[in-house]
Amino acid sequence: KLTAKYDLIIAASGYETRARFVAEKLGLKEGHIGKRIALAFDEHRQDCARPENDRVFTELGYKLIICKGGSAEDASKTFFGAIQEMSDLNSIKILVDISSMTRPWYGAIVRALAQTIKFPKIVVHFVYSPAEFVKPDENYPPNRIVAPIPGFIGHTLPDKPTALIMSLGYDRDRALGLKDYLDPQLTLLFSASPFVDPRYGTQVAEMNKELCDELSPSQLFSFPIN
Repeated sequence: KLTAKYDLIIAASGYETRARFVAEKLGLKEGHIGKRIALAFDEHRQDCARPENDRVFTELGYKLIICKGGSAEDASKTFFGAIQEMSDLNSIKILVDISSMTRPWYGAIVRALAQTIKFPKIVVHFVYSPAEFVKPDENYPPNRIVAPIPGFIGHTLPDKPTALIMSLGYDRDRALGLKDYLDPQLTLLFSASPFVDPRYGTQVAEMNKELCDELSPSQLFSFPIN
C-alpha cells in the first residue's frame, strides 16, 4: 500500500489509462507528497488516453515535463532538477511509477540515483501497474534495434564470456531472436509466476516454447510480480 510520505513522485503520462492509476490512488493528499512530476511524451500528444492522462495529472498537482520517448537525457535532466530543489533535506523518499515509462527514462533515473551523493540516505520505491490482458498481435514485427540502454550498461573487456538474462514477454520469438543475435555462452530466463492474469502465463509459455525447449530446467526461473 502506498501510505508513506514521499518527497518526490515521478510518473509518466502515456497512452493507456493505467498511466494515471497510481496518481489517482494517491490523490491530492496534501502533505503526503512533496513534488510531483509526470514525464509527458513529446510524441503523439493527442493519441488514445494521452489527453485525459495529461488533464488528470495536472488536476492532481503534477508538473508535466515534455520529454522525447527515447531520450535518457531528458529524463535525467528532469530528475536532477527535481532533487536539486530538495538539497536542504538530509534524506529523501522517492516514488517512481514506471508503468508508462520507456526503458531509457527509467534507466536514466536509475543511473541518476547512483550518481546522487547529496543525501546521506535515499529511499526509492519503484511501482508498476500491469495492463489488462490483450491477446498479442500475431503479426508483431521482429527485433529491429538491439542497443544498450543508458543507465543499465556497464563496460568490460570484449574477451569476457557473454551471459544473457531475460525476462520473458508474450511477443512471439522476440526473446529467441535476441538470444540468436547475441549468441551468449550462458542464457537464464525469468518469467512471472503467478501472473496477474493467467492468460498471460499461457501466452508467454506458447510464444517462448522453442527457446525454453533449448534450455535445461536449471536455466529457467520464476518470480512473483507483486
